[in-house]
Amino acid sequence: MLQMDRTQCLDVVEHEGRRILSFFDEPGLSSSAPVPSCPGWTLDELANHLGRVYSWVAAILECDSAGPPDRDQAAQQSEDQPPAEWMQTGLSRVVSLLRDLPEDARRWSFVTGPDSPVAFWWRRQMHETLIHRVDAELAAGSEITTPAAEIAADGIPEHLDLNRCTRVEAQDIRLGEGLTIRLHATDVESDAEWTIDTVNRTYAASHMKADVALRGPAWALDRWCWRRGDLSPDSRLFLGDEVETFGDWETAEKARPTL
Repeated sequence: MLQMDRTQCLDVVEHEGRRILSFFDEPGLSSSAPVPSCPGWTLDELANHLGRVYSWVAAILECDSAGPPDRDQAAQQSEDQPPAEWMQTGLSRVVSLLRDLPEDARRWSFVTGPDSPVAFWWRRQMHETLIHRVDAELAAGSEITTPAAEIAADGIPEHLDLNRCTRVEAQDIRLGEGLTIRLHATDVESDAEWTIDTVNRTYAASHMKADVALRGPAWALDRWCWRRGDLSPDSRLFLGDEVETFGDWETAEKARPTL
């Protein structure tokens, strides 16, 4: 399994956060611009969302209780604070906390509960910010920029873990019981394939015969998992020639877990 160290993750959080915030200073772009990948959201609402997330995570990191702080109390925004400023404040706060905490610190997480490795949070904030950066670029009509392949590849098992899919050994995948999907990242040297049993909600980091296979760059597959890319030519998020598909891709699209 890919391993992401703290410095690498937090550098990505800061870089991608600055990228999102840069759109609020872009001439001719309104902060009320719609976000195509998040129907009903605007750029302002995207920044508000990230401000709440960062503030809530910061509150988790600042205490060592067995449970999470109240989300509404932990993420209180002053009425006159602009969304971009609110996001910037939360971003700086959470990155500072994650840089300063001992690497062996333990905190609550919404996946594994109390006493979880704090590494969960720097990895989670990296992918949270990275994927929402795509939302900002889509709202701005800007080119979607590509992160390092190993970072994008790490987003695939992180997505599966968040959706309560359990990683198992290859021999424990129950082929034939339901739809299986194989993802193959072509630009990563190792740990670049995942076979997913969508019925039993398990996955193995290995190449196996599957009902549907998707093959392409890690970033395209990562975006597909997070619903920031689609296989349908009719979608505005169409991945075009980036992903090669084998089998019934329409069924695979319907089977994608949602967060």
